[in-house]
Amino acid sequence: MKQIVFDIETIPDLDFGKKFLNLEGLNDEDIGKSMFFQQQQKTGIEFLPYDLHQIIAISILTNDSGNLDIKSLKLDKSYNEKSILLDAFKIHKESDILISWNGLMFDLPVLNCRSLKNLTKNTFLNGKHIDLKNLLSNNNINNISSLDRISKGLKYPGKKLSSGAKVWDLYLNGNIQEISDYCTIDVLNTYLLFVHYEFITGVISEGELHEKNTILKQFLESHENKALNTFALEMYSTD
Repeated sequence: MKQIVFDIETIPDLDFGKKFLNLEGLNDEDIGKSMFFQQQQKTGIEFLPYDLHQIIAISILTNDSGNLDIKSLKLDKSYNEKSILLDAFKIHKESDILISWNGLMFDLPVLNCRSLKNLTKNTFLNGKHIDLKNLLSNNNINNISSLDRISKGLKYPGKKLSSGAKVWDLYLNGNIQEISDYCTIDVLNTYLLFVHYEFITGVISEGELHEKNTILKQFLESHENKALNTFALEMYSTD
């Protein structure tokens, strides 16, 4: 069985702001500030509508019958949002299960909207999807802790930023790699939480839970990305 765990990171759709919100001539920071301000004036919060989120990173962990792989797709000068989407959908195409944290409320709606904009076929709409936030809360997502808190409660490293809103600051400072690493670490925490979910639902035994933790830790220790090496070092034993 091929499992796909994913997460996305976004910034305001700056091109939309320039063209349709009368923000032409402003720099990226001021365009973003204006978009957040206009949204707050309308709704009381800065959080933008799904269609105004531009995807700048997608991280995907693939578990193909115990064989792990990680892909970190991120924006650069020669790799735009459409390229990110196309590669993500290609990876997902042959998977059996799509796994996320809060995917139903954020990631999938954003992917739908950005697929419309970029004229890409969204394969994430096909097949089985497990949203762990939704499942663990029994659809009461406002009454469950964050991924960070739950992960740390299970003695895993948790997230590396206090809030996803920090992604915008990193983008403005040109730290795309740090955004990508943050996205990937979210995926790792989601995967580890999913393994625990498999255990509590009787899909795997306690021994298999420990084995999956060990396999992931060894995989990350040998990875070329130093952020993943650090995550492995911070992982606690589930023994």
